[in-house]
Amino acid sequence: MRNASELDQLSSDNVKRVEVVRNPGARYDATVKAVVRIYTRKSQGEGFGFDNRFSTYYKYGWMVLDQFNFNYRKDKFDLGECCMDRIRAEGTTRRGD
Repeated sequence: MRNASELDQLSSDNVKRVEVVRNPGARYDATVKAVVRIYTRKSQGEGFGFDNRFSTYYKYGWMVLDQFNFNYRKDKFDLGECCMDRIRAEGTTRRGD
């Protein structure tokens, strides 16, 4: 995993299995105590794809999260990108402001 957005883009439908390695060995730094390996299903088809996630939540004021995931797949080439925007709704204040 290169960054947290990769995990956020992963749909549970695409997870084949999850493995927890409690003693990862010399392949990792000595400070690493455990590794979670997520095996995914092979994606079907070629071409462009995207999905959009939109959510709102309230914690010290209303927040809006809008996320677009883009993907292009051709043969064994697979390129994906995530664009995310968090917006604090106007007129809300943090507790104690």
